[in-house]
Amino acid sequence: MKLKKVFVTGILTAVLLSGCGSQSNNTISRNASTSDDSSSPASTDEIENYTRYADYTPVKAEDAGITSGSAGNILVAYFSRSSNTSLDGVDAVSSASLQVQEDGTAEGNAQQMAEWIADETGGDLYPIQTMYTYPVDYDQTVDVGEGQDSDGVHPLLINPIDLSSYDMIYLVYPIWHYTLPAPMVSFLEDYDLSGKTVCCFTTSGGSGFGDTIEKIQKAEPDADIVEGITVSQSSVADAEAEVRSAAADLQTSYAPAQEENMTEKQTIQIQIGDQTFTAELEDNETAAAFREKLPLTLQMQELNGNEKYAYDVSLPSDAESVGTIQAGDLMLYDDDCLVLFYDSFSTSYSYTKIGHITDPDGLADAVGNGSVQITFSAE
Repeated sequence: MKLKKVFVTGILTAVLLSGCGSQSNNTISRNASTSDDSSSPASTDEIENYTRYADYTPVKAEDAGITSGSAGNILVAYFSRSSNTSLDGVDAVSSASLQVQEDGTAEGNAQQMAEWIADETGGDLYPIQTMYTYPVDYDQTVDVGEGQDSDGVHPLLINPIDLSSYDMIYLVYPIWHYTLPAPMVSFLEDYDLSGKTVCCFTTSGGSGFGDTIEKIQKAEPDADIVEGITVSQSSVADAEAEVRSAAADLQTSYAPAQEENMTEKQTIQIQIGDQTFTAELEDNETAAAFREKLPLTLQMQELNGNEKYAYDVSLPSDAESVGTIQAGDLMLYDDDCLVLFYDSFSTSYSYTKIGHITDPDGLADAVGNGSVQITFSAE
């Protein structure tokens, strides 16, 4: 009996660890170590991809997430020095690659252009981020960028994203050493843009697009690569109207069907303690069936520091490999396990998408570390 009890306990432990098919949190988009120990071999090797070119101490970057827009099918992905460097205390006035905002903070030229494009088109705003930061010193950043390009170093990225819902992607980036910055090459290696319209916007010291259009087309042969505009780094502050106009023209030319067919998504409310979150539902049978069950209050269990789950929520399923989980995703595992994710990570598991919380800020704090009661209701 004692042996049998141990055996059953082992089975229960395995079941609890497997939960709804989730994996442990992994925010690295390629083969990066998830260890926080910077002395581990993988971390040490990656740091050397920066320090061999400049004498400074890289730090691990913080995942900046995604800023949601209204379009739903448009993404504005940008690489900028400002989102990959700690710029506290940097004199933005003396750096041609930065713009000073009204609140005194500094933004990179590419970031500023990307924000204008996202605001104009309603696209989601997504920063392309490296695992480790570039130097604060501009000249050292130039040295690291040139070294990585010369040696074919493609730095590891964080902040993974699921691109399946996007038909049109604006890529905004600076020209480094007359070509694509190494992190942009990493992005093109990590993600398949097949079937998507990719509109390129750049900022440079005078080299225009350089060879970047050819490189992007070679990396993404099944995407429709379109030249947007290139803006001199010294003129970005005065280029808002030009950037907005070019972005709007491309949206009209390449995304008319999306604009005509966009319909307002159904939403639900998710109550956790004294906080209420709004989620947009997918346009599928599973989401419709879930909405019919509302209102629904569930005691959801904790798993892996990234999800809450509850069984016995039977729904029609059409599972697919999602690749990347985003904080705020509401999904169905198998055909009876409801999962609410409160952190972003990569996964090999398959789920049926139900919806996504439009603004997941504060979600992780709201759900806490253990089981939690969550109420789902239709508006």
